[in-house]
Amino acid sequence: MENFDENAYEILFMGPAADTAEERERVIQGLQARFNISRDRAIRLVQRAPIVVKRGVTEKESDRYVEAFHSIGAMVRVRQFSHFNDVTRESGTTPYRPGEEGEYCPWEDMERLGFFQAFLTMLREVLFSPAQFYRRMPTSGGLINPLIFALILGVFGGVLGLTWQQVFMLRLGRFQEIAPTHLVGITIALPLIVLVSLYICSAIVHLCLTVVGGNRRGFEATFRVIAYSAATEIFSLIPFIGSLIAFIYKLAIAIIGLRESHGTGTGRVVLAVFLPFIIMVVFFVVLVISLFYKLSEFL
Repeated sequence: MENFDENAYEILFMGPAADTAEERERVIQGLQARFNISRDRAIRLVQRAPIVVKRGVTEKESDRYVEAFHSIGAMVRVRQFSHFNDVTRESGTTPYRPGEEGEYCPWEDMERLGFFQAFLTMLREVLFSPAQFYRRMPTSGGLINPLIFALILGVFGGVLGLTWQQVFMLRLGRFQEIAPTHLVGITIALPLIVLVSLYICSAIVHLCLTVVGGNRRGFEATFRVIAYSAATEIFSLIPFIGSLIAFIYKLAIAIIGLRESHGTGTGRVVLAVFLPFIIMVVFFVVLVISLFYKLSEFL
């Protein structure tokens, strides 16, 4: 820890006072105007909150920072350091917890946490606090870590899906034993299917996000969101309906993740995610109308 004298403080930016797209946009614009920084930097600050933005200021200077941040709808905390203790004085409503500063992803901290703790922590954070997780998730750093995570959960979900299918067929009296060669083929094919599906899905979502004007952090951010949303495959443990639950929950988490990682509005993200379905429906309707029209002309 750095040495500070008794009258030195540090300013922790805690993020918007309200967790809505409108408030985040207000804070981003406020940071740009009040502190004369670029929009990209303002978005990064909001995404990485809570984060230390200033160290070594006096109490009087810290008061000015508090006033400036509050005026744009943001929360901050001010910590006073001495050689013996530190004191946090009120300046927001969210408590400061060590380790929350900056970007962080448990899965990418495996060297410190170990595989199982990193894996279980990822499941807990993605499934039960997705907004907080994706707000702090690094939007860069490579595709390998998220790819491995998605492969593990994707293959896990695929194997369980096939298992429950076999159990269901057995209960119907239509059980058909899978030949060993077929088992080997499925084992080899599943990782490949997961890999290809992940890239195709990420590319389509990113293209749609670009079309609706929500792409602000690049393809890697989108890929990471889709890959880590594979955490929902754990619901495949639930017999028969687990895969459906996983799919629906994955859509919801992906929407939250894209909103947080790209710093864009929920409406744009929802439109981007469902745009392929909308296009398919429109195409089907046009096709049916065209066939009906041709048939009426023929008759």
